[in-house]
Amino acid sequence: MRKRDRRAIKALLVIVLLFSMFWYSIPMTASRARDSVVTVHVWQNGRRAKMGSGVIVAEGIVLTARHIVDGADKIRITTDEGVEIFSTDFVEADDTDLGLIIFDSNDILSQSGISVFRPFVGQSVFGIGSRYGLNNSFFQGFVGTILREVPFFGSKLMTQLDIAGNPGDSGCPIYNRWGNVVGILVGGKSYADGVTFIVPAKICRLFVNQYKADRAFREAK
Repeated sequence: MRKRDRRAIKALLVIVLLFSMFWYSIPMTASRARDSVVTVHVWQNGRRAKMGSGVIVAEGIVLTARHIVDGADKIRITTDEGVEIFSTDFVEADDTDLGLIIFDSNDILSQSGISVFRPFVGQSVFGIGSRYGLNNSFFQGFVGTILREVPFFGSKLMTQLDIAGNPGDSGCPIYNRWGNVVGILVGGKSYADGVTFIVPAKICRLFVNQYKADRAFREAK
């Protein structure tokens, strides 16, 4: 290989590296991820009762927290672009604080993938939620502990974050820098600022896949 060719290859590799660093920077990743994040409003007994967040993870499926959709008569999801979709169909997990909102829409909506890798302690993560009704608000923190027992949120092990969760963030996705969902935020410690818990991606993925399998089985009958 000639010296000129080697220089050209090195220059190309540098360009690819710089582009990757830019593309997977937190601001760029967050700007792509927010398109699939939704604000969730829930009605009970004819009145608006609860508000939270969620993320579109498949066509017609929003992943959120169970305590947000529990007891809902009607649900409205609102995308970052202001598209409003109503639904009365939802699914609740039995052993952890996860829920699914099932909806129909003619719009082509963005989706977020669920990570197949467990995050590590100290890893930088970020969330996008509707804290205090301020839709699609960005916040950032770190993984504090993995495999934490928190019986209040169910029997499954949780991931603890050093991140500031607020009312309205429940059900919101927590992302890694590559834009994959590492968990769903479900709550935190009272009077302990920055101690929050997420249902890990593995549990989220199993829950979503189980629903898809059950639905496919019903439709095939």
